[in-house]
Amino acid sequence: MPDYEPAVILSACRLPIAIAGGALSALSAVDLGAVVVREATRRSGLGASDLGDVILGCVWPETLGLNVGRSAACRAEVPPDVPGETVNRLRGSGLQSVVHAVEATRVGYTEVVLAGGAESMSHVSEATRLDALKLWRDNTPSPSDIEARFGVSCHDQAEWLTAQRALAETALSDGRFAAELVPIDRGEGPSGPRHVVAVDDLACADTPAVEQDNAAALIVATAERAARSGRPPLARILSFASTGTDAAGAATIQATVTTKALGRAKLDAAHIDLLEMNETFAGQALVAARTLAIDPSRVNRHSAAFSLGLCPGAAGARLLVTLVHALRARGGGHGVAALDAGQQMGLAMVIAVDG
Repeated sequence: MPDYEPAVILSACRLPIAIAGGALSALSAVDLGAVVVREATRRSGLGASDLGDVILGCVWPETLGLNVGRSAACRAEVPPDVPGETVNRLRGSGLQSVVHAVEATRVGYTEVVLAGGAESMSHVSEATRLDALKLWRDNTPSPSDIEARFGVSCHDQAEWLTAQRALAETALSDGRFAAELVPIDRGEGPSGPRHVVAVDDLACADTPAVEQDNAAALIVATAERAARSGRPPLARILSFASTGTDAAGAATIQATVTTKALGRAKLDAAHIDLLEMNETFAGQALVAARTLAIDPSRVNRHSAAFSLGLCPGAAGARLLVTLVHALRARGGGHGVAALDAGQQMGLAMVIAVDG
């Protein structure tokens, strides 16, 4: 356990993941963010006036010309005296917003912060998406590269991908994401039919993270404020860490930053029950699991990574939301959300859910 009083999570929710140009394409990042801002606040049992800040990750806010955090808060009818901020640490943006929330509560800036991320790749220009895709492809190692560097065979990588896809299909059919999902009315205009999107789109499987629309949000509070609310927290945030590396270390950045975050929580890999990790290439989480000497069955238990897709600004928050609910479903435990954030950076957070 860390030496300081951990911040707590009072609520955690996300939208269904949709392919860019698909079910959520009519909605901007502000629209998507507003839905989870409103719902996370409602689920926490607090009022919007209790928020000290609203912080959302978004990688391409310039497509809107807006501060997405502030704009989403206003659209969600958060009182105007509650400020808003937009964070960009690439794929780590959504988790970085939670880090900022923990920092703010720890130093006494405020007792309650809404943190998360929102991105609509449907609203990003084609030229920008193509540039991002080229960057992703240029920095994605081939299966043979992974086999040569880390000893994870091409066969094992292919089996991992097949198993992850099966886990995703099972999780969706069994409704295992139900507790975290927020159905969203995508709309079709004032006089057109309404369409409610309530489940993840498996068309996102095996697509790069620049191809999805999504949003996720959590309410972070001090333990004292949570106690006054009378609502038991969903989870405690024990530690977080960020790090950078050179090109040679990029493929194992999740393992590196997870080890750093665990050290700050005074834990080691043996204490971890579940890990949620993004995958910028097939099998990246398997490489991380082997590097950490962790049973791969504890990683991405419901395959909420490569097989479902990750949206840049929302990815980190979405991983954390899924981790919180997965730990609660198993009766508690310790978990890590870890990301390859891009530009050879990593970000991780350690949480605990009481049984």
